[in-house]
Amino acid sequence: MLFRDITPEMNNNIFLMDTSCNPFPNERVWCSVESWARQNPDRQVWFLLTSGQLEGGHALTSLLLQQYTNIHLVTADVMDLFKDTPLLSLLNSRRWTEVNTWPIELMSDMLRVLVLWWWGGVYSDTDVISLRALTLPPNSLGFEDPYLIGSAFYSFRARHPTLLKLMEDMQLHFEPWSWGSIGPAAISRVIISECGKTLPELIQESPVTCPGNITLHPTSTFFPVPFNEFEKYFSPGGGKDFDEEQDEDDTEDEDEDDMELESGADFREIKARVPSLRMDAILKSGLNMSRNKVESAFYASKIRINGKKLLKKSNQCREGDEIDVFKTVSKQNPKYLYVSRVVVVTVGTMGEDDDKVTVKLRRYPNLLVECYQDFKAPEQDE
Repeated sequence: MLFRDITPEMNNNIFLMDTSCNPFPNERVWCSVESWARQNPDRQVWFLLTSGQLEGGHALTSLLLQQYTNIHLVTADVMDLFKDTPLLSLLNSRRWTEVNTWPIELMSDMLRVLVLWWWGGVYSDTDVISLRALTLPPNSLGFEDPYLIGSAFYSFRARHPTLLKLMEDMQLHFEPWSWGSIGPAAISRVIISECGKTLPELIQESPVTCPGNITLHPTSTFFPVPFNEFEKYFSPGGGKDFDEEQDEDDTEDEDEDDMELESGADFREIKARVPSLRMDAILKSGLNMSRNKVESAFYASKIRINGKKLLKKSNQCREGDEIDVFKTVSKQNPKYLYVSRVVVVTVGTMGEDDDKVTVKLRRYPNLLVECYQDFKAPEQDE
Protein backbone atom coordinates (compact mmCIF):
# COMPACT_ATOMS: atom_id res chain seq x y z
CA MET A 1 0.00 0.00 0.00
CA LEU A 2 1.42 3.39 -1.03
CA PHE A 3 2.56 5.60 1.85
CA ARG A 4 2.00 2.87 4.43
CA ASP A 5 4.07 -0.06 3.12
CA ILE A 6 6.03 1.28 0.15
CA THR A 7 7.28 4.66 -1.02
CA PRO A 8 8.20 5.36 -4.66
CA GLU A 9 11.52 7.05 -5.29
CA MET A 10 11.22 10.70 -6.21
CA ASN A 11 10.61 11.76 -9.83
CA ASN A 12 11.43 8.42 -11.47
CA ASN A 13 7.90 7.07 -11.66
CA ILE A 14 5.18 6.31 -14.20
CA PHE A 15 1.72 6.07 -12.62
CA LEU A 16 -1.36 4.41 -14.11
CA MET A 17 -4.56 3.65 -12.23
CA ASP A 18 -7.96 2.00 -12.21
CA THR A 19 -10.39 3.88 -9.95
CA SER A 20 -13.49 1.81 -10.80
CA CYS A 21 -12.87 -0.72 -7.98
CA ASN A 22 -12.62 -3.35 -10.71
CA PRO A 23 -10.57 -6.41 -9.66
CA PHE A 24 -10.42 -7.61 -13.30
CA PRO A 25 -8.64 -4.97 -15.46
CA ASN A 26 -8.99 -5.86 -19.12
CA GLU A 27 -6.24 -6.67 -21.63
CA ARG A 28 -6.17 -3.12 -23.01
CA VAL A 29 -5.19 -1.82 -19.58
CA TRP A 30 -2.37 -4.35 -19.25
CA CYS A 31 -1.20 -3.48 -22.76
CA SER A 32 -0.77 0.13 -21.63
CA VAL A 33 1.03 -0.90 -18.43
CA GLU A 34 3.38 -3.19 -20.36
CA SER A 35 4.17 -0.55 -22.99
CA TRP A 36 5.36 1.91 -20.35
CA ALA A 37 7.43 -0.74 -18.55
CA ARG A 38 8.98 -2.07 -21.75
CA GLN A 39 9.88 1.30 -23.25
CA ASN A 40 11.16 2.73 -19.96
CA PRO A 41 13.06 -0.03 -18.11
CA ASP A 42 14.89 2.49 -15.93
CA ARG A 43 11.65 3.91 -14.53
CA GLN A 44 9.33 2.39 -11.95
CA VAL A 45 5.80 1.74 -13.27
CA TRP A 46 3.08 1.86 -10.62
CA PHE A 47 -0.40 0.51 -11.35
CA LEU A 48 -2.72 1.78 -8.63
CA LEU A 49 -5.96 -0.13 -8.00
CA THR A 50 -8.80 1.13 -5.81
CA SER A 51 -10.31 -2.38 -5.76
CA GLY A 52 -7.74 -3.38 -3.15
CA GLN A 53 -6.79 -6.60 -4.94
CA LEU A 54 -6.79 -8.54 -8.19
CA GLU A 55 -9.03 -11.59 -8.44
CA GLY A 56 -9.21 -14.67 -10.61
CA GLY A 57 -5.51 -15.61 -10.71
CA HIS A 58 -4.94 -13.58 -13.86
CA ALA A 59 -2.22 -15.44 -15.82
CA LEU A 60 -1.33 -12.35 -17.85
CA THR A 61 -0.67 -10.38 -14.67
CA SER A 62 1.70 -13.03 -13.33
CA LEU A 63 3.52 -13.17 -16.66
CA LEU A 64 4.01 -9.40 -16.78
CA LEU A 65 5.30 -9.26 -13.20
CA GLN A 66 7.83 -11.97 -14.02
CA GLN A 67 8.90 -10.30 -17.26
CA TYR A 68 9.16 -6.71 -15.98
CA THR A 69 10.70 -6.14 -12.58
CA ASN A 70 9.82 -2.43 -12.78
CA ILE A 71 6.03 -3.06 -12.66
CA HIS A 72 4.43 -2.65 -9.23
CA LEU A 73 0.75 -3.33 -8.41
CA VAL A 74 -0.31 -1.26 -5.43
CA THR A 75 -3.33 0.00 -3.52
CA ALA A 76 -3.56 3.18 -1.51
CA ASP A 77 -5.24 4.57 1.56
CA VAL A 78 -7.17 7.45 0.00
CA MET A 79 -7.07 9.55 3.15
CA ASP A 80 -3.27 9.26 3.27
CA LEU A 81 -3.01 10.65 -0.25
CA PHE A 82 -5.43 13.52 0.33
CA LYS A 83 -4.16 14.64 3.74
CA ASP A 84 -2.54 18.09 3.93
CA THR A 85 -3.62 19.00 0.38
CA PRO A 86 -6.26 21.44 -0.97
CA LEU A 87 -8.22 18.48 -2.34
CA LEU A 88 -9.08 17.09 1.10
CA SER A 89 -12.03 19.46 1.51
CA LEU A 90 -13.41 18.44 -1.92
CA LEU A 91 -13.06 14.76 -1.01
CA ASN A 92 -14.82 15.24 2.33
CA SER A 93 -17.62 17.31 0.80
CA ARG A 94 -18.77 14.24 -1.20
CA ARG A 95 -20.03 16.61 -3.91
CA TRP A 96 -18.15 14.53 -6.46
CA THR A 97 -20.41 11.54 -5.67
CA GLU A 98 -23.69 13.36 -6.41
CA VAL A 99 -26.22 11.75 -8.76
CA ASN A 100 -25.34 12.13 -12.46
CA THR A 101 -21.73 13.08 -11.74
CA TRP A 102 -18.85 10.81 -12.71
CA PRO A 103 -17.32 9.58 -9.43
CA ILE A 104 -14.93 7.08 -11.04
CA GLU A 105 -13.51 9.68 -13.42
CA LEU A 106 -13.48 12.41 -10.76
CA MET A 107 -11.55 10.23 -8.33
CA SER A 108 -9.05 9.55 -11.11
CA ASP A 109 -8.77 13.30 -11.82
CA MET A 110 -7.82 13.88 -8.20
CA LEU A 111 -5.56 10.88 -7.62
CA ARG A 112 -3.40 11.53 -10.70
CA VAL A 113 -2.51 14.97 -9.36
CA LEU A 114 -1.90 13.66 -5.85
CA VAL A 115 0.56 10.89 -6.78
CA LEU A 116 2.59 13.40 -8.79
CA TRP A 117 2.45 15.91 -5.94
CA TRP A 118 3.88 13.40 -3.48
CA TRP A 119 6.39 11.52 -5.65
CA GLY A 120 6.70 13.15 -9.08
CA GLY A 121 7.16 11.55 -12.47
CA VAL A 122 4.58 10.80 -15.15
CA TYR A 123 0.86 10.00 -15.08
CA SER A 124 -0.78 8.21 -18.01
CA ASP A 125 -4.34 7.09 -18.73
CA THR A 126 -4.66 3.34 -19.35
CA ASP A 127 -5.72 3.85 -22.96
CA VAL A 128 -2.36 5.47 -23.79
CA ILE A 129 0.36 3.33 -25.38
CA SER A 130 4.01 4.32 -25.01
CA LEU A 131 5.65 3.94 -28.43
CA ARG A 132 9.16 4.94 -27.38
CA ALA A 133 11.22 5.78 -24.30
CA LEU A 134 10.42 9.03 -22.51
CA THR A 135 12.95 11.69 -23.43
CA LEU A 136 10.75 14.74 -22.82
CA PRO A 137 11.80 17.37 -20.28
CA PRO A 138 10.20 17.21 -16.81
CA ASN A 139 7.01 19.20 -16.31
CA SER A 140 5.52 18.45 -19.74
CA LEU A 141 1.90 18.74 -20.89
CA GLY A 142 0.18 18.39 -24.25
CA PHE A 143 -2.57 20.16 -26.16
CA GLU A 144 -5.68 18.07 -26.82
CA ASP A 145 -6.91 20.77 -29.19
CA PRO A 146 -6.23 24.51 -29.65
CA TYR A 147 -8.46 25.37 -26.68
CA LEU A 148 -7.69 22.56 -24.25
CA ILE A 149 -4.72 21.04 -22.41
CA GLY A 150 -5.18 17.29 -22.13
CA SER A 151 -5.19 15.43 -18.82
CA ALA A 152 -4.45 11.91 -20.12
CA PHE A 153 -0.72 12.59 -19.70
CA TYR A 154 0.92 14.70 -17.00
CA SER A 155 4.62 15.03 -16.24
CA PHE A 156 5.64 16.94 -13.11
CA ARG A 157 8.41 16.91 -10.58
CA ALA A 158 7.22 16.35 -7.01
CA ARG A 159 5.85 19.42 -5.19
CA HIS A 160 5.88 21.51 -8.35
CA PRO A 161 4.11 24.83 -7.60
CA THR A 162 1.80 24.35 -10.60
CA LEU A 163 0.42 21.17 -9.02
CA LEU A 164 -0.48 23.12 -5.89
CA LYS A 165 -2.23 25.77 -8.00
CA LEU A 166 -3.99 23.00 -9.91
CA MET A 167 -5.34 21.41 -6.72
CA GLU A 168 -6.53 24.81 -5.47
CA ASP A 169 -8.27 25.42 -8.80
CA MET A 170 -9.92 21.98 -8.73
CA GLN A 171 -11.29 22.59 -5.25
CA LEU A 172 -12.54 26.06 -6.17
CA HIS A 173 -14.05 25.40 -9.61
CA PHE A 174 -15.52 21.90 -9.29
CA GLU A 175 -18.89 21.78 -11.07
CA PRO A 176 -20.82 18.50 -10.65
CA TRP A 177 -22.66 18.85 -13.97
CA SER A 178 -19.67 19.86 -16.08
CA TRP A 179 -17.59 17.04 -17.55
CA GLY A 180 -13.88 17.64 -17.05
CA SER A 181 -14.29 20.60 -14.68
CA ILE A 182 -11.40 19.29 -12.53
CA GLY A 183 -9.65 17.55 -15.43
CA PRO A 184 -8.80 19.20 -18.77
CA ALA A 185 -10.71 22.40 -17.92
CA ALA A 186 -8.78 22.82 -14.65
CA ILE A 187 -5.28 22.31 -16.07
CA SER A 188 -6.21 24.59 -18.99
CA ARG A 189 -7.24 27.39 -16.63
CA VAL A 190 -4.02 27.06 -14.64
CA ILE A 191 -1.80 27.02 -17.73
CA ILE A 192 -3.48 30.14 -19.15
CA SER A 193 -2.78 31.89 -15.84
CA GLU A 194 0.79 30.58 -15.57
CA CYS A 195 1.79 31.32 -19.16
CA GLY A 196 -0.02 34.66 -19.51
CA LYS A 197 -1.34 33.84 -22.99
CA THR A 198 -4.38 32.21 -24.53
CA LEU A 199 -4.17 28.57 -25.55
CA PRO A 200 -4.61 29.33 -29.29
CA GLU A 201 -1.60 31.64 -29.01
CA LEU A 202 0.46 29.03 -27.16
CA ILE A 203 -0.34 26.12 -29.49
CA GLN A 204 1.03 28.08 -32.43
CA GLU A 205 4.34 28.38 -30.56
CA SER A 206 4.43 24.76 -29.32
CA PRO A 207 6.56 23.17 -28.14
CA VAL A 208 6.85 26.18 -25.87
CA THR A 209 8.19 26.57 -22.31
CA CYS A 210 6.27 28.77 -19.86
CA PRO A 211 7.25 30.21 -16.47
CA GLY A 212 7.78 27.43 -13.95
CA ASN A 213 9.69 25.48 -16.61
CA ILE A 214 6.48 23.90 -17.98
CA THR A 215 6.76 22.70 -21.58
CA LEU A 216 3.60 22.53 -23.70
CA HIS A 217 3.72 20.08 -26.60
CA PRO A 218 1.62 20.03 -29.79
CA THR A 219 -1.44 17.80 -30.13
CA SER A 220 0.46 15.18 -32.14
CA THR A 221 2.79 14.39 -29.20
CA PHE A 222 0.21 12.87 -26.84
CA PHE A 223 -3.17 13.03 -28.61
CA PRO A 224 -2.69 12.03 -32.27
CA VAL A 225 -6.04 10.17 -32.29
CA PRO A 226 -9.14 12.13 -31.13
CA PHE A 227 -10.97 10.08 -28.49
CA ASN A 228 -14.23 10.06 -30.50
CA GLU A 229 -12.52 8.79 -33.68
CA PHE A 230 -10.61 5.80 -32.32
CA GLU A 231 -12.96 3.16 -33.76
CA LYS A 232 -12.13 3.92 -37.38
CA TYR A 233 -8.56 2.76 -36.76
CA PHE A 234 -9.87 -0.70 -35.84
CA SER A 235 -11.73 -1.17 -39.13
CA PRO A 236 -10.05 -2.78 -42.19
CA GLY A 237 -7.63 -0.26 -43.66
CA GLY A 238 -8.68 2.35 -41.13
CA GLY A 239 -5.18 3.39 -40.12
CA LYS A 240 -3.45 3.36 -43.50
CA ASP A 241 -3.66 7.15 -43.88
CA PHE A 242 -2.81 7.93 -40.27
CA ASP A 243 0.41 9.83 -40.98
CA GLU A 244 -1.18 11.89 -43.75
CA GLU A 245 -4.14 12.77 -41.53
CA GLN A 246 -1.83 13.99 -38.79
CA ASP A 247 0.12 16.13 -41.25
CA GLU A 248 -3.14 17.69 -42.44
CA ASP A 249 -4.30 18.39 -38.88
CA ASP A 250 -0.95 19.92 -37.91
CA THR A 251 -1.24 22.41 -40.78
CA GLU A 252 -4.75 23.50 -39.80
CA ASP A 253 -3.75 26.74 -38.08
CA GLU A 254 -6.05 29.12 -36.31
CA ASP A 255 -7.28 32.04 -38.38
CA GLU A 256 -5.02 35.00 -37.71
CA ASP A 257 -8.11 37.18 -37.33
CA ASP A 258 -9.49 35.09 -34.43
CA MET A 259 -9.20 36.58 -30.94
CA GLU A 260 -10.20 34.98 -27.64
CA LEU A 261 -12.53 37.18 -25.57
CA GLU A 262 -13.62 35.15 -22.56
CA SER A 263 -13.39 31.65 -21.16
CA GLY A 264 -15.24 29.58 -18.57
CA ALA A 265 -15.06 26.07 -17.17
CA ASP A 266 -16.50 24.52 -20.33
CA PHE A 267 -16.57 27.23 -23.01
CA ARG A 268 -14.50 29.76 -24.90
CA GLU A 269 -15.72 32.97 -26.55
CA ILE A 270 -13.87 34.28 -29.59
CA LYS A 271 -14.23 37.11 -32.05
CA ALA A 272 -13.64 35.90 -35.59
CA ARG A 273 -13.80 37.35 -39.08
CA VAL A 274 -15.41 34.83 -41.45
CA PRO A 275 -15.84 34.96 -45.24
CA SER A 276 -19.56 34.22 -44.91
CA LEU A 277 -22.19 33.01 -42.45
CA ARG A 278 -22.28 29.56 -44.04
CA MET A 279 -22.34 26.73 -41.56
CA ASP A 280 -18.96 25.35 -42.65
CA ALA A 281 -17.27 28.75 -42.25
CA ILE A 282 -18.71 29.12 -38.74
CA LEU A 283 -17.55 25.62 -37.76
CA LYS A 284 -14.07 26.23 -39.13
CA SER A 285 -13.60 29.27 -36.90
CA GLY A 286 -15.67 28.01 -33.97
CA LEU A 287 -14.30 24.46 -33.71
CA ASN A 288 -11.19 24.70 -35.89
CA MET A 289 -12.63 22.01 -38.19
CA SER A 290 -11.19 21.59 -41.67
CA ARG A 291 -13.63 21.71 -44.58
CA ASN A 292 -13.09 17.99 -45.20
CA LYS A 293 -14.05 17.16 -41.62
CA VAL A 294 -17.14 19.37 -41.80
CA GLU A 295 -18.18 17.63 -45.00
CA SER A 296 -17.64 14.17 -43.47
CA ALA A 297 -19.70 15.13 -40.41
CA PHE A 298 -22.49 16.49 -42.65
CA TYR A 299 -22.79 13.30 -44.73
CA ALA A 300 -22.72 11.22 -41.53
CA SER A 301 -25.70 13.27 -40.21
CA LYS A 302 -23.67 14.46 -37.22
CA ILE A 303 -24.46 18.17 -37.54
CA ARG A 304 -27.55 19.89 -36.12
CA ILE A 305 -28.65 23.50 -35.97
CA ASN A 306 -30.93 24.41 -33.08
CA GLY A 307 -31.57 20.71 -32.51
CA LYS A 308 -32.70 20.00 -36.08
CA LYS A 309 -30.89 17.99 -38.72
CA LEU A 310 -28.87 20.06 -41.14
CA LEU A 311 -30.28 19.55 -44.65
CA LYS A 312 -27.90 21.75 -46.68
CA LYS A 313 -24.19 22.40 -46.26
CA SER A 314 -24.73 25.93 -47.51
CA ASN A 315 -27.09 26.76 -44.65
CA GLN A 316 -26.67 30.40 -43.57
CA CYS A 317 -26.32 30.89 -39.82
CA ARG A 318 -27.97 33.68 -37.88
CA GLU A 319 -27.46 35.34 -34.54
CA GLY A 320 -28.49 32.99 -31.73
CA ASP A 321 -28.03 29.78 -33.74
CA GLU A 322 -26.61 26.74 -31.94
CA ILE A 323 -24.61 24.36 -34.14
CA ASP A 324 -23.93 20.92 -32.67
CA VAL A 325 -21.49 18.30 -33.96
CA PHE A 326 -22.29 14.86 -32.52
CA LYS A 327 -19.40 13.13 -30.71
CA THR A 328 -20.72 10.13 -28.76
CA VAL A 329 -23.59 8.78 -26.64
CA SER A 330 -23.05 9.04 -22.89
CA LYS A 331 -21.99 5.70 -21.43
CA GLN A 332 -23.49 6.68 -18.06
CA ASN A 333 -26.91 7.59 -19.47
CA PRO A 334 -27.89 6.78 -23.09
CA LYS A 335 -30.53 9.54 -22.93
CA TYR A 336 -27.69 12.07 -23.16
CA LEU A 337 -25.15 12.88 -25.85
CA TYR A 338 -21.77 14.57 -26.00
CA VAL A 339 -21.51 17.22 -28.69
CA SER A 340 -19.21 20.04 -29.69
CA ARG A 341 -21.32 23.19 -29.87
CA VAL A 342 -20.82 26.62 -31.42
CA VAL A 343 -23.23 29.43 -30.52
CA VAL A 344 -23.40 32.46 -32.80
CA VAL A 345 -23.58 35.14 -30.11
CA THR A 346 -23.49 38.25 -32.32
CA VAL A 347 -23.13 39.04 -36.02
CA GLY A 348 -21.42 42.31 -36.98
CA THR A 349 -21.07 44.14 -40.24
CA MET A 350 -19.06 43.19 -43.30
CA GLY A 351 -15.63 44.76 -43.68
CA GLU A 352 -15.09 47.23 -46.48
CA ASP A 353 -11.62 45.97 -47.43
CA ASP A 354 -11.88 42.18 -47.35
CA ASP A 355 -15.63 41.37 -47.37
CA LYS A 356 -15.37 39.43 -44.12
CA VAL A 357 -18.04 39.39 -41.42
CA THR A 358 -17.11 39.88 -37.76
CA VAL A 359 -18.86 37.38 -35.46
CA LYS A 360 -18.70 36.56 -31.78
CA LEU A 361 -18.79 32.80 -31.19
CA ARG A 362 -19.09 30.72 -28.03
CA ARG A 363 -17.44 27.31 -28.26
CA TYR A 364 -18.27 24.28 -26.08
CA PRO A 365 -15.77 21.52 -27.02
CA ASN A 366 -17.43 18.76 -24.97
CA LEU A 367 -21.02 19.49 -23.94
CA LEU A 368 -23.48 17.01 -22.42
CA VAL A 369 -27.01 17.47 -23.84
CA GLU A 370 -30.28 15.56 -23.84
CA CYS A 371 -30.93 13.37 -26.86
CA TYR A 372 -32.76 15.10 -29.70
CA GLN A 373 -36.35 13.94 -30.20
CA ASP A 374 -35.60 12.24 -33.54
CA PHE A 375 -32.09 11.19 -32.62
CA LYS A 376 -30.55 8.05 -34.10
CA ALA A 377 -26.87 7.45 -33.46
CA PRO A 378 -24.90 7.97 -36.68
CA GLU A 379 -23.04 4.96 -38.07
CA GLN A 380 -19.35 4.91 -37.35
CA ASP A 381 -17.04 5.95 -40.17
CA GLU A 382 -15.50 3.05 -42.05
